[in-house]
Amino acid sequence: MDAATGAVLNRFNAIAEGEGTGVKGDTKTIDTTPTGDRFQLQSADGRQKTYDAGNMKASPGTMMTDDNDIWDTEVPLDPSPSRRPGVDAHYYANVVDDFYADTYSRNSIDDAGMPIISTVHYDAGYCNAFWNGTQMTYGDGDGVNWLALSGGLDVAGHELTHGVTEFTSGLIYENESGALNKSFSDMMGNTAEFYADQRALDPAAEPDWLIGEDVIPAGVYGGAEAGFRNMGDPKAVGDPTTTRSGLPAARTTVGCTPTAASPTTPTASRSSVDATRAVTSAARAGTPMSLTARPLSMRSVWRVQSRSSTRQSPA
Repeated sequence: MDAATGAVLNRFNAIAEGEGTGVKGDTKTIDTTPTGDRFQLQSADGRQKTYDAGNMKASPGTMMTDDNDIWDTEVPLDPSPSRRPGVDAHYYANVVDDFYADTYSRNSIDDAGMPIISTVHYDAGYCNAFWNGTQMTYGDGDGVNWLALSGGLDVAGHELTHGVTEFTSGLIYENESGALNKSFSDMMGNTAEFYADQRALDPAAEPDWLIGEDVIPAGVYGGAEAGFRNMGDPKAVGDPTTTRSGLPAARTTVGCTPTAASPTTPTASRSSVDATRAVTSAARAGTPMSLTARPLSMRSVWRVQSRSSTRQSPA
């Protein structure tokens, strides 16, 4: 702008919209930031940031960048060449952030505008995802059965919700408190899928009661369903129907996905079935423990979930 006349001499738009290919091969439009001759996987407002751990145990790692803002090719000079996990982590972080804002008027994870940080390519052959107190982190899977964990919208919603729980009820990730913590993450991760479906934000996925079905095929856990948990039918992936129906010692949980082991104590993952099954029953007129219930609208279910998870006293 000319200081003397007020005339606009030049305009520059720092907001960039990139295009990328996700883990499942679908195309997504992502919010990026130009910097020098490259583009960063960071939203223009700095709210969402996505990093590459380079298949090491790094946190957060190196900011993901691209030379032409088309995130669909492998770049040998980058810490980890595949862009797809980063595209999904970045896109889904924005979807879940919008879900919380539109549905619950929540301003990010801490309700105070906290940056939403994601790291992909964590470790080598890492079949897990986790929230570490400040950010979400995703492994690449094993390259055989597991896809990169960031390829699941419900997985992203699950991890981000662990952060919301930390800033609200403060439920610790252990025993029954951990079971509630886990169940709230499953509920919200699953609900984010319904939110996205209503707005056509994720055509590559369909809303259902499964968790992780877009990144883990059927049979990995010995059940007939894809994914690592089924909120409506826990037995379909080898979980008990209720905590009172027994806890088979087939697997335990490290991070947020079950892994092979032989524990004798219930884990947060196995014990979360009571709360999640109650939610699915409320939404579809199920009959838990022979109690017939009328179905609630998804909006009502979302409201109940939010109040129960964010206003629950950790005591």
